[in-house]
Amino acid sequence: MKKRSLLSIILLSLILTSCSNAIENKEFQEGLNLMENSKYEEAIESFNLAKESGYENISEIDQIIKTIKRYNIAKNSFDKGYYDYSEKLLNEIYDYENLPIKDDIDNLKNEISDLHKKNENIALEKKLEEEKKIKEEKSIAAKKEIEEKKNKIKEKGKDIVRNKISEKNNEKIEDSKENNTKNSKENNKENKKENNLENRNKEDIIGEKSKVLSVEDAKLKLNNYIGISDEKAYIVHNTKGDAIKDDEKWYFFEIRYRDNDEVDNWYFVSSKTGEITLEI
Repeated sequence: MKKRSLLSIILLSLILTSCSNAIENKEFQEGLNLMENSKYEEAIESFNLAKESGYENISEIDQIIKTIKRYNIAKNSFDKGYYDYSEKLLNEIYDYENLPIKDDIDNLKNEISDLHKKNENIALEKKLEEEKKIKEEKSIAAKKEIEEKKNKIKEKGKDIVRNKISEKNNEKIEDSKENNTKNSKENNKENKKENNLENRNKEDIIGEKSKVLSVEDAKLKLNNYIGISDEKAYIVHNTKGDAIKDDEKWYFFEIRYRDNDEVDNWYFVSSKTGEITLEI
């Protein structure tokens, strides 16, 4: 009789334990099902019920609940724009590969990664744009500096030519005064000497008219006159600019830069007298 009673007690205990484990497994499984539907707050409640019902693997439930809570905080942080903090929380979640929450965690990580790449591309584009702008500004400044130097050289060359022409004209005036004085004195001489002088002057004039400067001689005369540097500029005879004034031919020359072939200045040279001027 006692043996039968003891056997009954053992069987009842096994039945109760089996029922308890079934309940625990049902609550745990419910929590997993809720996770699959992304109902994480409800899943936490189910897992807590499984713990209260005596589910054996408490550490497993605690790890799952910890993972869910960390993911929820990371998701809320991401939605508020705290991307770095959200990424930090996600990187602290481990051993979630076999849980239903895996896809949500991985998707959130990918979204953060895409945002980082986008921000890096924006920063790179901004940097390249700034570098391009700086390069363009330097190029404009360099061109402006070159243009200013060219203008200074042009102005300096014009000043030199003006001064030389002015000096030449002053010399002519002085020569003219001396000639007038000399002629005035000679006019007081005897008629014979005056006639001889007039004849000689006529012969000189005829001789001067017969002497005509060649283009090359005129070019050489101009080069010696303005003293340009062959390394920076050169003289060109432009036949289209040649002119005739008072039966006297004037050669037209252009001064050009060697680096860009632009015209710096121009001059007329008399084929008879070799006179140099900017205009006739």
